[in-house]
Amino acid sequence: MSRRTKRTTAMLRHAVSAGLGLIWVCSTSADELVYTPINPAFGGSPLNGDWLLNNAQAQDTFEDPKTKSKDLASQSELDRFNDTLERILVSRLASEYVNSLLDGNGGFLETDNYIIEAVPEGTTTTTITITDKTTGQTTTVQLDQAASP
Repeated sequence: MSRRTKRTTAMLRHAVSAGLGLIWVCSTSADELVYTPINPAFGGSPLNGDWLLNNAQAQDTFEDPKTKSKDLASQSELDRFNDTLERILVSRLASEYVNSLLDGNGGFLETDNYIIEAVPEGTTTTTITITDKTTGQTTTVQLDQAASP
C-alpha cells in the first residue's frame, strides 16, 4: 500500500468512528422534553409571580398623560382645593339626583359625555337610560324598589 492510501484509510476510519461515537452519544443522552411553564397564570410556580411582575414594571416606559397631570406633587394647594371642592359638589349632586330617582320623580341629567334619563314606571319601578354622546351607545338599567311595609 502506498503512503497516500494508508493516510486516506486512516482518515476514513477516524471519520467513521467519530460519526459512530457521535451517534452513540446522541442516542444515549436523548431524553423526553418536558415543558414547564414559568408564568403562574399558565400553571407555573406561584413563587414566580412577583419576579415576573417586577420585571414587567421595570421594562414599562409608558407614562399615562392623564395621571401625569393629576400628580398631587405637581399641583398647588389651590389646585388641590379646587379638585376636592369639585369632587364634593359632584358627589352631592349625584346623591340628590339618585334620591330623586328613588322617590319616583324621574329626572334628566346631561353632562359633557353622557345623557342620563330616568323614567318612573308604576309605583315601584324606574327605568334609567344612559346614552354615551361620543359613541351613541345606550345602556338601560331597571330599578325595582321594594314596597314599603
